Amino acid sequence: MSRLACKLLRTQVWPARHLAHGSVRYGLDEGRTEAIPTFEMCGDSGLTAFPAVVTQQAFLREVKLARNAITELPDGLGEMSNLALLDVSYNALRSLSPAVARLSSLENLNVAGNELSGDEAWPASLPASLHTLNAAGAGLESVPDAIATLSAVMTLNLASNALTVLGCGVDGGWARLHTLDVSRNLLCSLPDELGSLSSLMFLNASYNALQSVPASVGELDRLVTLNVAHNELASLPSSVWKLSSLRTLNASFNVIASLPCNADEMPANGSLQTVLLIGNGLQQLPWAALGSSARSLRTLELSCNPELGEDLVSEAACEVGPLLTRLTWVNMTCCGVGAWPAWLGALSALETCILWGNVGAWPDRSCASPVGSKVVTLSLGATGAGPEVLDALDAVVDQLKELDLGHNPEVDGSTLAPRVECISLAGTSGLAPNMPPEGTAADEDELAGVIDALAARWAVAARVGRREDMEDAHCVGQASVPAHAVAALGKTLATFAVFDGHMNAVASTFAAKAWEAALQEALVASCRAGDAAEDMVGAALIAALAAVEANLEAAHTGDAAGGTTAVVAVLYAPPGSREVRCSVANVGDSRAAVVDAAGGCFG
Repeated sequence: MSRLACKLLRTQVWPARHLAHGSVRYGLDEGRTEAIPTFEMCGDSGLTAFPAVVTQQAFLREVKLARNAITELPDGLGEMSNLALLDVSYNALRSLSPAVARLSSLENLNVAGNELSGDEAWPASLPASLHTLNAAGAGLESVPDAIATLSAVMTLNLASNALTVLGCGVDGGWARLHTLDVSRNLLCSLPDELGSLSSLMFLNASYNALQSVPASVGELDRLVTLNVAHNELASLPSSVWKLSSLRTLNASFNVIASLPCNADEMPANGSLQTVLLIGNGLQQLPWAALGSSARSLRTLELSCNPELGEDLVSEAACEVGPLLTRLTWVNMTCCGVGAWPAWLGALSALETCILWGNVGAWPDRSCASPVGSKVVTLSLGATGAGPEVLDALDAVVDQLKELDLGHNPEVDGSTLAPRVECISLAGTSGLAPNMPPEGTAADEDELAGVIDALAARWAVAARVGRREDMEDAHCVGQASVPAHAVAALGKTLATFAVFDGHMNAVASTFAAKAWEAALQEALVASCRAGDAAEDMVGAALIAALAAVEANLEAAHTGDAAGGTTAVVAVLYAPPGSREVRCSVANVGDSRAAVVDAAGGCFG
């Protein structure tokens, strides 16, 4: 066992009598002050069998063997009377040993990512002490009896399976359940008995094929979060609005046209804070329901509901809208709004207001105060705004940190640029760099001037969202083209890069700082005389990305470095071509879109 190594954060070595095992540590968990006897051997350890020596350590409280190739659990596991946590997720298990049922102290069991379909793959019962079970991605086609009869379970994850029916435990068996995740299954409905889960606080049923939600959901008095996004719902029961504890409702990406609400069912002072209704076919909002939560509502996300425009400037909107005095975020992107919603000016707490893509939804001179005094982010891109919008914004522009006026050809917002920290004017009048007139020769210096102009005219917007810190980074600059490639590429390139960090900002920040130098070196090494311009740039981009990755791995080893995806672009003007070209490369799931001056996306 000396070759086995534990990977633990903040550890203390066991007393000398245990050192012979070499893989056991005292691990101090987050938020705990006592030492937890833990055995951990996760990841690329090559384990195909559960280590027999582990079952002989009765003092262990936690065993973590995730992401190995273990095929079965030994019978001796049942003798570990002190074991409270067992993590064997993402192994090669096809059944759970009956020994699991004998773990009398087990509180947390993680078997996600195994193949445990059918009742025969599960013991007849699971420990009565079990309060957390993760069986996500376990190949379940129905809820096994062992899970359905859990009486003490509080957190249950059944996501990413093939469930078509959710029954059994819902009917009184999970009386203490407060978190249920059944997302990414094949559910067409939720059972009426759902309302019997009186302790339920968090329900995630997103990414299914739900066509209805039972009215009994209104009986879940403790429900805090309801997520039914990405289903086939045409409506929600009016009983949803009587949930006095509900803070977050996500019904995005369904086919909901309207949301009925009964004033008699709604609490006098609702607790709803976040309403997400993106990408439906909404034609009308439940203004009465929103009004009942006027003192709590913070986020209203309505984007991509193209038939909602009239309702957003209706009489009901003008009556209820000004009551939403706690609202800090509203997004009406592409909602078909044809006039400025005047009630936005009454929202004293509003910080972010987005109306991108609503032709006609822009303030003119008649709007003395188009938005409240706390708005710092305002997007009016592609609204067909005229020059009068500048007069309307004059009163609030100094409070803004981000302003998007892009893709409004009649607007020249350059006069506002010095007054806003970050402004987007792409596709507005006077922004496009001046190419040499048709019929005149364009020398290298003129084209270099075009690239200089492009490199100087850019904007960036970033939002932390629900994360504690910003994990992304970007960089903009210019790179000099080596002499042997000037004939194909021109003298300089304008470079743009965005790095989408994961876990933390270590990798993205490193990449952003290293990108310009890596690209410059790659241009020298990769551009071969005689190659086509696109081939030169493509080779340089690929080489530069590979160099940044290699340098990142050398500088940051281990999990602390996190990770990042990337999308990078260069603009260049080949001599004699009379055009500016753009080459893009990406790593991971980062993408780029090309948008024309009218707001159309074509790449």
